[in-house]
Amino acid sequence: MDGAEGFMAPITRQTTLRVVSDNVDLGGGISLPMGDYSGTVTEMIIMMRGREIRQVSRVAIYFSSEALTALGLPPKPGSIRTGIEADFAPSFLKGDIVEV
Repeated sequence: MDGAEGFMAPITRQTTLRVVSDNVDLGGGISLPMGDYSGTVTEMIIMMRGREIRQVSRVAIYFSSEALTALGLPPKPGSIRTGIEADFAPSFLKGDIVEV
């Protein structure tokens, strides 16, 4: 950081994310089961009035095609899906997902 007012720098880190409630919706009425998942957290670092402020901008968990099928989300016929990365920042900010 160079101390410039409003300077932003994204920081992404690999981490373990723990789903602590059954309120994390995957769509279609399917909830993400409670437990630990490998994921990434991206924060924006903003300099404001000489202080560093961190703001979460993305919380992502990658699901393989097999994991999605196990969760009840099988691929559509003819799909070549190998997996998806889903953003759970709102659930993280609500406290339904925490960093371990």
